[in-house]
Amino acid sequence: MTFEIPSYQRGYRWTRQQVKDLLEDVDTFESQPVPNSDEQTWYCLQPLVVKEDGEKFTVIDGQQRLTTIFIILKCLGHNQEDLFTISYQTRTESKDFLKQIAEKTQKDDTNIDYHFMLEAKVAIEEWKKNHENRVENLKDKLLYHCKVIWYPTDDNAYDVFKRLNSGKISLSNAELVKAVLLNQENFEGSSQEIRLRQLEMAGEWDRMEQQLHNNLFWYFVNPDPESVKYNATRIDFILEMWLKRELDKEAAKEAAKNKNKNKDSDKGNKKIDIDTELKNNAYYIFEKMSNKIKKPSDLKPIWQGLTNTFRTMKSWYDNREMYHYIGYLMNMKGQSKQNLLLDFLKDSRERTKEEFKQNIIRKIQKSIFGEKEKELNLADLTYGEDDKKIHDILLLFNLATTQNQISEQSRYPFDEHYKAAKKHWSLEHIHAQNERRKEFENKDVDKIRGYLKDTHKELSEYINKNNLKDRKTYNAVIGALMGAEVIGNKNNGFSSTFEKDDSLKNLALLQGDKNAAFNNKLYPEKKEMLAKWEDTSGKTLFVPICTRNVFFKHYSPNSTNPLFWDDAAGKEYLTAITETIANYIKVDRDTNEFIIKRKQEEK
Repeated sequence: MTFEIPSYQRGYRWTRQQVKDLLEDVDTFESQPVPNSDEQTWYCLQPLVVKEDGEKFTVIDGQQRLTTIFIILKCLGHNQEDLFTISYQTRTESKDFLKQIAEKTQKDDTNIDYHFMLEAKVAIEEWKKNHENRVENLKDKLLYHCKVIWYPTDDNAYDVFKRLNSGKISLSNAELVKAVLLNQENFEGSSQEIRLRQLEMAGEWDRMEQQLHNNLFWYFVNPDPESVKYNATRIDFILEMWLKRELDKEAAKEAAKNKNKNKDSDKGNKKIDIDTELKNNAYYIFEKMSNKIKKPSDLKPIWQGLTNTFRTMKSWYDNREMYHYIGYLMNMKGQSKQNLLLDFLKDSRERTKEEFKQNIIRKIQKSIFGEKEKELNLADLTYGEDDKKIHDILLLFNLATTQNQISEQSRYPFDEHYKAAKKHWSLEHIHAQNERRKEFENKDVDKIRGYLKDTHKELSEYINKNNLKDRKTYNAVIGALMGAEVIGNKNNGFSSTFEKDDSLKNLALLQGDKNAAFNNKLYPEKKEMLAKWEDTSGKTLFVPICTRNVFFKHYSPNSTNPLFWDDAAGKEYLTAITETIANYIKVDRDTNEFIIKRKQEEK
């Protein structure tokens, strides 16, 4: 046959690695009898889309493989007369170059196609050198045991080309791995037994994929749930975790072998950076999986490793207690979620369920106390100095509160938490601490007067949009709403004895965009905004449960004025944090009401 590559097609661009992959793939293929048939199985070289044009065929799709096969057969010494012919509409000299490629010995960069064609030849010659006893066998397989999917069309060739290549989506690792795993050559037994086993595995694969599309589970377990690499199929994430575990086990075995050797012997044991490999090679996992399955007995441990990786993470999700414990560790400030997850998977394999749980709790305690500290006074934590610790304490408080709810279905929404974290979690003062630097409108003044009219009537009557810009007057308003003493009168002006409060008892967790909206508003103003965000007549916005509780003073049952956030309310809030966390992570409370400390055996 004679094939012509039209001008709108790009030139030949296969790399050495792609050529080697094709050679290895065809070489490892073994034709087998088709059950209940006289036919033999064959290796598929994928589609070749063509349009017949007189005595030649215009190649619409498949020219890269077609050219590679031509070069391989030439380099394997196949007779020229029996080969098909390839010509190029705009690169006519390439036809003769290909015919003579087996004899080419020098680099030729006069045409970019020549460069890649010679690169392909180099890859083939290297393969021949390393597989001298299999060259004829490979040639035989290509000629007699390989087929293309022949796809002729009568439509306009260029229109077909555009349709085929517009938005073309490559197969993901998961789709290719699934094909490898379900390959009938990986099974033993009768055709019926093989079919049942394939159906069983395919069913479990689909159940895993379905569960991964539950966003509560997906955002809980995946450190990077919105990565575009999971757009095609989420099960690629499970394959990554499986491979990382496999390579970690292999590295541990290698380290054990070298334990008694001198230091120089470790120089060759370079750890593989899988994330970098995946960036450089979209099919890295597929290649590693293919290399691991050489015979039917190789399939079982690999399949078990995959399913166990998934089932372990699913068991954490199904157990609400473990869901919240592990969710806390995965969402602490400054943590490498990927490394933590791998550590948890390894730890769960080496311990009983109860041992694993106790170890998780110890890790949480360590995150609170640090390596050596025996106790922590929550009242000492200060905004601006201990922000990371305060963030983790408040996150833990929210998770513990959710866990303690009566409903067994109640779960902290890590999907909403992740989306909020993209805009950064912020520590929000329950009551404003700074002067409001803005122009006050009459409606703002009327609102503040309403807050103060029953408790500070003179101050309420005194304020207006001009004197509220004065630091002393505005501080008097803040002090009044914090229960501090207000000094002065309407003739001489007002001030307050209140002190700035940057302690934990005046802080709550809020996502960054909402924090900006609060913008140093007064406590009752923030409370009103929060109520609007949670208005059930529209779409409610995610606010952590304890942030909602504290602004609506659920921790201050003895408070008499719903518009005030005073020191007493703050202490009751801090008491609730201390009690809840101490009980949740199994530590003691000191006689000092805000101190938590490790139990004697945990010191």
